[in-house]
Parts: sequence; structure tokens; C-alpha cells
Amino acid sequence: MNRTLEKIKVFTKDKKKVVVLLVILFLLLGLSFTVLYLTNRDSSFDSRSRASNTPSLGPENVNGDFNDDGKVSMEDFRLWLGFYRGYKGHKDITFKSISSGSHHSCGLDSSGNGYCWGYNKHGELGNGSTTDSNTPVLVSQGVRPAEVTFSSISAGSSYTCALGTDGNAYCWGYNVYGQLGNGSLDSSNVPVLVSQGERPTGVTFSSISAGSSHTCALGTDGNAYCWGCGRLGKLGNGASGPEADSNVPVLVSQGERPAGVTFSSISVGSSHTCAVGSDGNGYCWGYSYNGLLGNGSTTNSNTAHSTTPVLVSQGARPAGVTFSSISASWRHTCGIGSDGNGYCWGDSGGGGLGDGTRFYGVSNIPVLVSQGERPAGVTFISISVGGLGGNTCGIGSDGNGYCWGYNVYGQLGNGSLDSSNVPVLVSQGERPTGVTFVSIGVQESRTCGVGSDGNGYCWGGGRHNVPVLVKQGEYKKGDLNNDGKVNIEEDFILWLQAYREYKRRN
Repeated sequence: MNRTLEKIKVFTKDKKKVVVLLVILFLLLGLSFTVLYLTNRDSSFDSRSRASNTPSLGPENVNGDFNDDGKVSMEDFRLWLGFYRGYKGHKDITFKSISSGSHHSCGLDSSGNGYCWGYNKHGELGNGSTTDSNTPVLVSQGVRPAEVTFSSISAGSSYTCALGTDGNAYCWGYNVYGQLGNGSLDSSNVPVLVSQGERPTGVTFSSISAGSSHTCALGTDGNAYCWGCGRLGKLGNGASGPEADSNVPVLVSQGERPAGVTFSSISVGSSHTCAVGSDGNGYCWGYSYNGLLGNGSTTNSNTAHSTTPVLVSQGARPAGVTFSSISASWRHTCGIGSDGNGYCWGDSGGGGLGDGTRFYGVSNIPVLVSQGERPAGVTFISISVGGLGGNTCGIGSDGNGYCWGYNVYGQLGNGSLDSSNVPVLVSQGERPTGVTFVSIGVQESRTCGVGSDGNGYCWGGGRHNVPVLVKQGEYKKGDLNNDGKVNIEEDFILWLQAYREYKRRN
């Protein structure tokens, strides 16, 4: 009995030793894995294997390299998993409006978020990077308070501005002339706050328009405030020359407006600005070459300009017809009259004035836009003028889009490349049957509009002469079989095949 008890005591002591040894072993293994992870956490799976010795990719597996590092690795799987999760939790963007800049476009969704796509060298997409994107990317919050969304958005030449729900303006992108309005000349790839400038305390913004190198906005006091490049009188505050540049908002002078007349809308072009007064008249300032200001001026030198607002002539408008909206651009200006007709002035290069009498030439007073392909009785409810391309588009009261002017890039959207000096009907394109337009924006060589289904449609740019659907979401890169979905059954299997083939080849 005593011998049995002694054996049990020895076994118990040995068992304790075994347990202690096992605990120590597990601790050592855990420490080893921790060191291994900390050493390699910034490297891909393949960078820690022989696969990294030959980083070349075959055509059959190049699509599996999501981070463009020349390898198909577990890092790429992590990225694919992000695309998959984004797709599963994604709701399609429903656009309220789209604005096109020189080489990028931005849209506003129904939740007040901004999305931009296209060229991004100067951060004009606002997503914190300078990487181009051919699908919409979300504009960063930037300096906006957490609860502040956007109520409107305007894409300029190489920058973008938007109006926040707090009444403040936020801009991002190129800033060499101070067009971001934040008191500096530094570009930004996220939204920055536009300074108060010459606005009185308590005055916020009600609308905003970004141009080529200057920006203007309407204050809640009915005054206009502009900032950026002030040469040729573009800021409208009575100043001209390089010294007129301002990186904070300055007050636009009263000019030829009667006392008490404020502004109700504003539009910035490349080198001039136009606005509709509370009296229904149009007022423009800045460069007046080729009749841009529409005031009948015959002064046509390279330095012709007005540093304060001048009255747009009645022109072809019948007596009593005022303006309900106005759109300024690089070469010409157009407005919608209270009679629903379009009236344009300036350079008609390519037929941009739409009056049916000229492809070239100028008019320094408003001319009537022809009915063109619009059915009898169809008027305009909105109008947008393009950039250097000299084209114009409007939405008819029937919900269709009508465009005129230059068409070498297909920016008229009617399926041809022929320019037109009268409005032509924008083709249905990829819009489903019955989908009309609710907004439209023109710039340079392309046009974008929002359909009644909330989708964005764009055309032009030398690639499409009919409307094509704006693709949605950054997760699309994970759609390896291009079926519009990111799923495990097909896309992950394709990635896994690419991964295995890469491992086999390397």
C-alpha cells in the first residue's frame, strides 16, 4: 500500500512537470508566431516565399493582382475580400445632380454625399488621393463637421466646390490662384473650408459655381462673392490685373444693377461670370471678348473686360421676357427666358449659339435658340453650356435632352459626330425605356446627366456618342467575370485560379 502511494506521488510530480513544460512550450510557440507576424506584417504572402523571386505575371492571372505589385498574393485576397464585403453591403448611388469639370465629373447623391470620377492629378476627386478613377469615389469628409453633408456640387477646371448643409462652402483640388477660397494657395485632395472673407457675420452661402480659375457663390444676403483669379475683372469687385487675385471671397460690386436688386442665381465661366438679378435681368462681368457679356459692346480687343456687372441686352427676347436661369462657359453664355425659350450670346464656334444661322461668328446680344428637333410646344426647363468645345445642352419640358454645337467627341449624344447649329435629340443610349433626364451638365468634350431613375449617364469624350451608364462603386474591381456582381461562386474561384497559376509559374 505504501509503495503504491509513493508511485502515485512520483507520477503526480512528473505530471506537474509535464504541464509546466507544455505551458512553456506553448508560450514559446506563441512568442515565435508573434515575432514572425510583427516581422512580416507589411509583406505579402508571396514576398515571404520563392514566388517573389519571379514577379512576372502571365495574361491568365494578371487580373488577380489588385494592388499592382506584380504578384498574386494573399494581400490581393484581402483586397478582394474588401470588394466582396463592399458589394454585399452596397446600395446603388442615386444621383440628384451631376456637374462636369474639364477632365472630371462629380455627382451628389440622395443622402448628400459627393462622388467624383475622372482625372485626379490635383486632388479634384476629393477622396484623399491623387489617383485617377474611372468609377465614382466618395468625397472625403475633410474639414466638414461629422453631421454636415452636401446640398449642391460644382466641378471646375481642376478643382471642385460644394455647398454644405451648414451653409458653408467647401472646395478641393487645384489652388494656384486661390480658387479654393480658404486663404491659402495650397492645393488639397480633401475638402477645405471657404473663408468668411468679405461676407458680413452670419451670412452663409445659398449656391456656388466653380469655373476655370475662379469661383463665385451667392450669399444669403442676396449678394455675390467671388474668389480666385481676378484678372480681366473676373471677380467683379472693380479690380483687375494679377493684384486682383484673392484667396478669400470678395464682394461683387453693384455695377449696373438698380439699387435694391440682388442676385437669384449665378454661373461662372472660364474668364467671365453671369448672374440673374432679382429683377429678372442678366448681369455679367469679366472678359468681354467676342460678346461674352451680352451687353452689345463692340469693344473686341484681347484686353476688353468689365470689372463690375453690366446689363445683358434684351436682344431677341420679346418685350417683358426676363431670365429664369443662366449658364456661362468658355466661349459663350446661354439663358432660359421666362417664355421657356433659350437665348445665347458670344462665340458661336461649331454652332454653340444654336440659332440655326451660323456655325461660326459671334453675337454680342442674346439670339434665340432654334426649335431644332424639339417637338412643337416643347420648351426648356434647364440649360448648361460647355467649355472650350463650345457645345450646349438643355432639358426639354418633355424630359428629353437636346444639345447643339461642336460634336467632334460625340458630346451631343445623338449617335453621330456631326456638329449642329440647332438642337438635336440626345439618344436613349443605355437609359431604360421611359427614363428621362432631370438634370444635365456640360463641360469640355463630354456631357453628363441624371436620369429619372437616379442613375448617371454620360457621353462624349471621344468614346461614346450616346449616353452610357455611370458605373457605381469601387468594389467593381473585384468583379472578375464582369457580370456586375462580386461573389464567391465565380469571382473568388477566378481569383483562386489566378493565385494557383501564379504559384505554379513561379
